[in-house]
Amino acid sequence: MVLLGEASHGGIVLAQQPEDAAFSSMPRAAVSTGQVDIVLPVPEMPQKLMELWSNANRIHLPSDDEAAGSLAGTADTEHILREIVMILRTRTSHDFRQYKRATVLRRIERRMQVNGLSELSEYRDFLHGHPEETPLLLQDMLISVTNFFRDREAFAIPISSICRTVPGASCNMRAASRRTTSSRRCVPNCAWSCARQYSRRCRPTTAWRLAASSLSATAGVSS
Repeated sequence: MVLLGEASHGGIVLAQQPEDAAFSSMPRAAVSTGQVDIVLPVPEMPQKLMELWSNANRIHLPSDDEAAGSLAGTADTEHILREIVMILRTRTSHDFRQYKRATVLRRIERRMQVNGLSELSEYRDFLHGHPEETPLLLQDMLISVTNFFRDREAFAIPISSICRTVPGASCNMRAASRRTTSSRRCVPNCAWSCARQYSRRCRPTTAWRLAASSLSATAGVSS
């Protein structure tokens, strides 16, 4: 969760090269999460941190105010941004054209930082020439399920509704009758968050199954 939170807030995650560690299990476990951006020996980390800091100072992406202007440079930037979104759509079938512009730019900026690029046009060209970058950008673009899970107010209404209708569920909002039938619910997206909230708040006493979809290939569902 720490690694996931760091990446979702735009941070760059470094891990020690397992072969370089006295106890390799910890860095191997970190790398296995898929949330580590750079793996290298500890002696090389200071230089890499300096490079990341230097590159971060060179990156400049247009703000919403700049995008609203009529400068030719800004128009070129917006065209490049649309190109990147179209590359992502073509290769992954996921369309991010309706995503908030600021969110898209933050996710792209993080990938630029990981790859040591300072210009949006450089990242566009890099994406063209390195298809393996596409799923990594997609992973960054998808909002972490932990962000939804922490939005408790958003989940209060649907979870409370489920608690009232699921047989054998005991919700803190009412005393539900305990029946011996099973329950099944279908949820579009937010699968893991719904499962966690349901099991914690409704405390089901009967068998239950959650059928859910998720844009993220790394999302997990537990029932």
